[in-house]
Amino acid sequence: KVVGDMALFLFTRGIKPADVPNLPPGTPFPESVKDMLAGGLGEPIGGWPKDVVKAVLGKAKAKPARAAKVGLEAVRKELTGKLKHTPDEDELYSHLMYPDVFAAFTKFEREYGDVSVLPVSVGRVLGRGVHVIDGVLYDATGATSRKVLDLRTLSHLPGAHNWQNLAVAYAAVKPLVRDAGAIAGTMPSFPGLAHRIETVGTLKGVRFVNDSKATNADAAARALACFEGIHWIAGGKAKEGGIESLEPFHPRIRRAYLIGAAMDSFATTLAGRVDSFKAGTLAVAMREAYADAKAAGGGVVLLSPACASFDQFRDFEDRGDAFKKIFRMIAEEEKA
Repeated sequence: KVVGDMALFLFTRGIKPADVPNLPPGTPFPESVKDMLAGGLGEPIGGWPKDVVKAVLGKAKAKPARAAKVGLEAVRKELTGKLKHTPDEDELYSHLMYPDVFAAFTKFEREYGDVSVLPVSVGRVLGRGVHVIDGVLYDATGATSRKVLDLRTLSHLPGAHNWQNLAVAYAAVKPLVRDAGAIAGTMPSFPGLAHRIETVGTLKGVRFVNDSKATNADAAARALACFEGIHWIAGGKAKEGGIESLEPFHPRIRRAYLIGAAMDSFATTLAGRVDSFKAGTLAVAMREAYADAKAAGGGVVLLSPACASFDQFRDFEDRGDAFKKIFRMIAEEEKA
């Protein structure tokens, strides 16, 4: 739980783990993280990283590590009175470790019921639940089904996988708000995730899409399914299975621009199926792809590598940032 709380805290604020020791005093870290670093869950051998402890706790002092004796049966009896049923082991230990969090959870469950499973579908009508048909989100959780939003209008969130995520988000949030219709009004403001089918910009009818997070063929398939007229940049450190599974998407690809360690093997896979160019580097691939797309009157320059990045970049984020930087350079050159 603590790891999840910290991960959500960092992700939603765009903070990288390495930046934690340098955050300003008073940064509102999750209480569970503060408690753990203060010794609430004990200490690992050698203790927690001192710079992280200082950043999170500030001037607060850590608790001395100590073992505590707990009368489990007495606690179980007390909790039974609160829950109106005999708690199972998960409930008992959740209460012992995080009593406030567990109390809030049980209160939520009493008010809204069990939401651990949300009936959501893309492409299939549900008798009861939330579903997406032909890109349109429907709410069938009540007596009748009603249209919520045409998700195809969210051009920055294309594809069935994004529609599924939006449907799940709607289903999860609906019990928490009075006006479910307001949820649809907020969806256009969600920019999507960095490096995941992220539109970086458009130049002379050519759309540049950064999908650096697609480090395997399955992930790349999601991006290839979203577009036509694709100038596909692929390659890096190949994963097991390569790109054989992407054959159904070949008709969408005008040309492939191959980079990194997988360049030769990918060229062999695509031979006779998709026209390909051995670019070697991302910069060469982007310039060649842009020239081809511009000559064709438009299209999509898509970085969806279907590979890990470690042969040429620090990680997929570094690769995606390089894509954005090169795009900006090309844009400046177009202005000149």
